[in-house]
Amino acid sequence: MTSYKYKYDKKERLIKKTDSLDGLVYTDTHYYENDKHENIISQNSDLDYFNHKYKRYNKDKKLIRLKSFDDYGTIDEYIYKYNSEGKLLYRIYKNPNSWRKSGERSWSYGVQDSIGNIYKDLVNNYDEKNRLIQRQRFDLYEDDENHKDPKLVENTFYKYDKNNNLILTKHINGYIKVKPTFNHSKYDKKNRLIKRYCCSEKESDAKRIEKYEYSNNEITSLEYTEESWPSNEMKTYQVNFEYKYDDKGNWNEIIKKVDGKKLYKWIRQIEYYK
Repeated sequence: MTSYKYKYDKKERLIKKTDSLDGLVYTDTHYYENDKHENIISQNSDLDYFNHKYKRYNKDKKLIRLKSFDDYGTIDEYIYKYNSEGKLLYRIYKNPNSWRKSGERSWSYGVQDSIGNIYKDLVNNYDEKNRLIQRQRFDLYEDDENHKDPKLVENTFYKYDKNNNLILTKHINGYIKVKPTFNHSKYDKKNRLIKRYCCSEKESDAKRIEKYEYSNNEITSLEYTEESWPSNEMKTYQVNFEYKYDDKGNWNEIIKKVDGKKLYKWIRQIEYYK
């Protein structure tokens, strides 16, 4: 069974996450300073894995800068810009990688120098209700033939119902020429997600269908149907969630069962202060 364990401080901030998968243990430890700075150390000693992330927040607790340091000291840096309503407008990527001509007809992509490239890798557009209606993502690796400008690699459009629930997502892949993919969502009168299907425009051609049931606003069961490979036949799985609660009424353990078999466990430790 895969196990996830979370620990929070008195400000309800995550301070430690532990993932146990097939005998391997991954840990993320979070360190905070003045609600403006966060350092995250991710590691797995058995695999000799290490990663350090630094996050900086503004006075509204919005993420404005992210730095990621890998095992080799390479730094990926992102800067976030918001509109007057606090919604993300775009993200600037300080990409440590760049293209360099390595032969008459060949190029190499990687860390070539200390300069790298700076560009907007994510751009959002909103409607008059400040709802996200379009997201574009750009990538330098899949750039133009002259290896100068980033290429539009993802273009996603969003549609909402009268209650502002997301009901349709249309995704256009810029990496390869394929048909757009669609995600449809349906909600009940309490605005709870009850059905979702993907990836065609019509439900009759769907490759994946999810149906949800609730109790006290918590998901208790999920009927998950997907197209299997290589038969292309639709196969259905029954997923159930079992909850345990502490004496304050907050859940501290969730077990996920698939077709009656326990496969995942989430554990949450909450420290209460007087």
